[in-house]
Amino acid sequence: MIKHALHIAMIVLLSISGFAQQQDLFYQILSEVKNNPQTDIIQNYETQVRNDELLAENLALAIDAEGEKFAAFHIATLHQNTIWASFFLAREAALQNDAKTACAFLTKHMNSKNRALRSEIRACSDFDPIRNSNEWQNLWNNNFYKESDLSYESALNYYNNTHYQWALEEINALIQQFPNRHLYYALRADIYLKLAQSELAIRDIETALSENSCIANYYLTAAEAYAETGNDKKALSALETAEKINPYNFAAKKQQIKIAQQIGAQDMLIQSASAYAAFTDDIESMYMIAEAEQKRGNHTDAIILMNKVLEKSTAKAEYFIVRADAFMATRSWTNAMKDYAMALDINPDLPQVYINYGICRLENGDREGACYLWKRALHYKHSQANQYLYKWCE
Repeated sequence: MIKHALHIAMIVLLSISGFAQQQDLFYQILSEVKNNPQTDIIQNYETQVRNDELLAENLALAIDAEGEKFAAFHIATLHQNTIWASFFLAREAALQNDAKTACAFLTKHMNSKNRALRSEIRACSDFDPIRNSNEWQNLWNNNFYKESDLSYESALNYYNNTHYQWALEEINALIQQFPNRHLYYALRADIYLKLAQSELAIRDIETALSENSCIANYYLTAAEAYAETGNDKKALSALETAEKINPYNFAAKKQQIKIAQQIGAQDMLIQSASAYAAFTDDIESMYMIAEAEQKRGNHTDAIILMNKVLEKSTAKAEYFIVRADAFMATRSWTNAMKDYAMALDINPDLPQVYINYGICRLENGDREGACYLWKRALHYKHSQANQYLYKWCE
């Protein structure tokens, strides 16, 4: 526990600007690999990747998820003695039909605590060239995975397939048998969140963190649970700690963005999501950033972002509303009216939009049109409708 506490204390000393620089480098490399998959981009950043194991591991995972596994293998060669790299190196050797080397790396990997799931390894198609080899057959004669490991995988599979009650039954049995394993409590916390039992989720994730306070995803689970119970201060603290532990947590970034939006942490949302949204072209993340920029008064930035979102999708009224609000704030009445009209075409049950649309019509010289819209807002019992009708309409 003392070691964990010292680890967290050292992490907390890092500056926010440092996080931003780390993330910028991370997404810069990702973007270059994605845009130029045939070139050896990693060579240009070899010093940074070699000197930062956390950066290397997260880059390899993210690049692999993007389908550029050979770039991920290159990164792994820079950290051959690490557990996480051994899995990538085993896959690379298997694709070269080198069963002996592949199984040697897998043996090293599966003898560690932080290993891939058994099902993940066996299902990986990269090992197809060596599946009929003696080395592969002999490898699985060893009991690397105990019965409890397989039960945990079963619970995780139930969870991933939305069978939450089955997952809960499986993990409850494991916790009863092994009451000190943080991994089990963390999974049960995630299950409780899906079952809308936030208080139980908090209990379990705090138990997991008391056993291991160095896992960024545990803090994200805690942040989500705190946010669900209205404890925004604790949620923000947990989000900040997750970011400090692993500023490159690509796989969990959407969850982080969602929580930051939920608790109104606009600075964190913009800071942590901008590079991610630009790299992934994730329109929902871009929309949330634009909304945060709008709330901060950065109306032009919000408009630019929403232009990009609306180029990709016009399916949601909220997309038009954010841009309309930004146009309205910059007194661009005509543009705001067009977007409010589009929002109402998608969803006519938006009383605040009728109010704002009416203000724009009034400012544009159309009092009659404004009064009609405020009457629509009154139909929905909007609290400001009577005020505008009394002041401007007969």
